[in-house]
Amino acid sequence: MKIIDLTALSLAIFLTVFSFLSAISIRSDSLEILIQAGDKEWIYPIDSQISKVFEGPVGETVVNISSGIVSVSESDCSEKICIQSGSIHSGGQWIACMPNRVFVTIRGKKEGELDGEAY
Repeated sequence: MKIIDLTALSLAIFLTVFSFLSAISIRSDSLEILIQAGDKEWIYPIDSQISKVFEGPVGETVVNISSGIVSVSESDCSEKICIQSGSIHSGGQWIACMPNRVFVTIRGKKEGELDGEAY
Protein backbone atom coordinates (compact mmCIF):
# COMPACT_ATOMS: atom_id res chain seq x y z
CA MET A 1 0.00 0.00 0.00
CA LYS A 2 1.17 3.43 -0.85
CA ILE A 3 0.78 6.61 1.21
CA ILE A 4 -2.03 7.85 -1.04
CA ASP A 5 -3.93 4.56 -0.49
CA LEU A 6 -3.60 4.88 3.29
CA THR A 7 -4.70 8.50 3.16
CA ALA A 8 -7.77 7.64 1.06
CA LEU A 9 -8.65 4.72 3.34
CA SER A 10 -8.25 6.87 6.46
CA LEU A 11 -10.40 9.61 4.96
CA ALA A 12 -13.10 7.11 4.00
CA ILE A 13 -13.16 5.63 7.52
CA PHE A 14 -13.28 9.10 9.08
CA LEU A 15 -16.17 10.21 6.85
CA THR A 16 -18.08 7.00 7.54
CA VAL A 17 -17.71 7.34 11.32
CA PHE A 18 -18.54 11.08 11.20
CA SER A 19 -21.66 10.45 9.10
CA PHE A 20 -22.82 7.70 11.45
CA LEU A 21 -22.32 9.84 14.56
CA SER A 22 -24.10 12.79 12.94
CA ALA A 23 -27.04 10.61 11.97
CA ILE A 24 -27.57 9.17 15.44
CA SER A 25 -27.27 12.57 17.11
CA ILE A 26 -30.25 13.97 15.17
CA ARG A 27 -33.21 13.59 17.48
CA SER A 28 -36.75 14.91 17.47
CA ASP A 29 -36.17 16.69 20.79
CA SER A 30 -34.73 19.58 18.79
CA LEU A 31 -38.38 20.47 18.29
CA GLU A 32 -40.32 22.45 20.85
CA ILE A 33 -43.89 23.60 21.15
CA LEU A 34 -44.61 27.28 21.61
CA ILE A 35 -48.06 28.22 22.88
CA GLN A 36 -49.06 31.87 22.98
CA ALA A 37 -52.24 32.89 24.77
CA GLY A 38 -52.85 36.58 25.21
CA ASP A 39 -49.57 38.20 26.21
CA LYS A 40 -48.08 35.03 27.75
CA GLU A 41 -45.98 32.24 26.22
CA TRP A 42 -45.33 28.64 27.22
CA ILE A 43 -42.67 26.35 25.74
CA TYR A 44 -42.83 22.56 26.00
CA PRO A 45 -40.56 19.83 24.63
CA ILE A 46 -42.09 17.90 21.74
CA ASP A 47 -42.14 14.69 23.79
CA SER A 48 -44.33 16.18 26.56
CA GLN A 49 -47.50 14.42 27.66
CA ILE A 50 -49.89 17.18 28.70
CA SER A 51 -53.37 18.54 28.30
CA LYS A 52 -53.57 22.20 29.29
CA VAL A 53 -56.37 24.77 29.36
CA PHE A 54 -55.63 28.29 28.12
CA GLU A 55 -57.95 31.21 28.88
CA GLY A 56 -58.86 33.69 26.18
CA PRO A 57 -61.41 36.42 25.50
CA VAL A 58 -64.18 33.99 24.54
CA GLY A 59 -63.44 31.22 27.03
CA GLU A 60 -61.14 28.22 27.23
CA THR A 61 -59.01 26.40 24.65
CA VAL A 62 -57.61 22.95 25.49
CA VAL A 63 -54.28 22.02 23.87
CA ASN A 64 -53.08 18.40 23.97
CA ILE A 65 -49.49 17.25 23.48
CA SER A 66 -48.89 13.51 23.27
CA SER A 67 -46.07 11.51 21.68
CA GLY A 68 -44.94 14.40 19.49
CA ILE A 69 -48.44 15.21 18.24
CA VAL A 70 -50.16 18.48 19.14
CA SER A 71 -53.86 19.23 18.78
CA VAL A 72 -56.66 21.41 20.10
CA SER A 73 -59.42 19.22 21.53
CA GLU A 74 -61.84 21.83 22.91
CA SER A 75 -62.45 25.52 22.45
CA ASP A 76 -65.21 27.95 23.28
CA CYS A 77 -64.86 29.75 19.94
CA SER A 78 -67.87 29.69 17.61
CA GLU A 79 -66.54 28.02 14.45
CA LYS A 80 -64.05 25.57 16.00
CA ILE A 81 -61.58 25.89 13.09
CA CYS A 82 -58.72 25.22 15.52
CA ILE A 83 -60.21 21.81 16.35
CA GLN A 84 -61.05 21.01 12.72
CA SER A 85 -57.50 21.80 11.61
CA GLY A 86 -56.38 18.50 13.15
CA SER A 87 -53.02 17.71 14.68
CA ILE A 88 -49.51 18.95 13.95
CA HIS A 89 -46.17 17.15 14.40
CA SER A 90 -43.43 18.88 12.34
CA GLY A 91 -41.42 22.05 12.67
CA GLY A 92 -43.16 25.09 11.23
CA GLN A 93 -46.69 23.73 11.55
CA TRP A 94 -49.21 25.69 13.60
CA ILE A 95 -52.77 25.85 14.92
CA ALA A 96 -54.55 29.10 15.75
CA CYS A 97 -57.73 29.90 17.62
CA MET A 98 -58.14 33.50 16.52
CA PRO A 99 -61.26 34.41 18.57
CA ASN A 100 -59.63 33.11 21.73
CA ARG A 101 -56.16 34.47 20.82
CA VAL A 102 -54.37 31.13 21.27
CA PHE A 103 -51.56 30.27 18.84
CA VAL A 104 -49.70 26.94 18.90
CA THR A 105 -46.63 26.29 16.75
CA ILE A 106 -43.83 23.76 16.57
CA ARG A 107 -40.42 25.40 16.45
CA GLY A 108 -37.21 23.81 15.25
CA LYS A 109 -36.72 21.22 12.59
CA LYS A 110 -35.43 17.75 11.98
CA GLU A 111 -32.42 17.40 9.70
CA GLY A 112 -33.47 17.31 6.07
CA GLU A 113 -36.85 18.89 6.75
CA LEU A 114 -37.77 22.15 5.07
CA ASP A 115 -38.44 25.04 7.40
CA GLY A 116 -40.61 28.12 7.00
CA GLU A 117 -37.81 30.04 5.32
CA ALA A 118 -37.35 27.63 2.40
CA TYR A 119 -39.10 28.70 -0.78
